[in-house]
Amino acid sequence: MGAFYLECPHFTYYLPPILMKRLPHLLFALLFIIYFLCYQGVLSHVIYYHEQHHLFLFSKEYFLKQIHTEGLLSYLTDFIIQFFYMPALGSAILAGILAGIYLLTHYNIKKITGQPDILQLSLIPSVSLFIYTLPVDHSLTLIIGVFLGLLILGCIAFFISGI
Repeated sequence: MGAFYLECPHFTYYLPPILMKRLPHLLFALLFIIYFLCYQGVLSHVIYYHEQHHLFLFSKEYFLKQIHTEGLLSYLTDFIIQFFYMPALGSAILAGILAGIYLLTHYNIKKITGQPDILQLSLIPSVSLFIYTLPVDHSLTLIIGVFLGLLILGCIAFFISGI
């Protein structure tokens, strides 16, 4: 197994095989830390806003009303947002979901194409959804939907490949 060389007109970058193998996990951890620190620091108002403007009740009536009016995805989003009551836990959950979107995208690209994501294009959905959450008036339903969609796609790819 050889090393990976990324050639540029002025430089040649050498990445050892062990780093190429662990790069997605290192980027996942880095993204999680960056997102968590942002939501604990300069974006702490995002967590507080969503916690104050969403309601989740454990009752059959509320479940049926939510399913009929807003749908299952909105119900799941409200369920997740209820944990934002504790800011550190809410920041960790949201950071984990956004960083998980990167890891799931990377996994799905690798399963579908059979090639590793050398250019790390899997970062694009995660970073763009993070930017999407910067204004407080944007719904988190899109983020939960993308995460669940990638998770379902990854499960399908996992069971089809038989690995």
